[in-house]
Amino acid sequence: MEKWSKEKVWNWYNSLPWIRGFCYYPSCCLDKVEMWQEYNWEYVKKVIDEELKLAHKWGFNALKIDTLLELYIDQKESFLNHIEEFITIANKYNIYVMICYQILHIDKHLL
Repeated sequence: MEKWSKEKVWNWYNSLPWIRGFCYYPSCCLDKVEMWQEYNWEYVKKVIDEELKLAHKWGFNALKIDTLLELYIDQKESFLNHIEEFITIANKYNIYVMICYQILHIDKHLL
């Protein structure tokens, strides 16, 4: 991976459309934990697809989601797969994704 020059960074940034974003959770989920659970993922994924399609139609091109680092620790493989699928859906509608990880409580021995 090469480091971009300042000129290349500014050229890339200036080529982007005006960012119109929102904070997102699927309407079918109560919180940031339920969003990524394995037992309900196929249904949640369909809702995400419908809602991001609508967001794209309304002119949004970016979103932020909050998630918990504990989810990564507890269910690493499925969590990463779900993140990848989420980003794939967002890309389908030309929506940039910013993922913010939060920590509620982690025992030091887990790190």
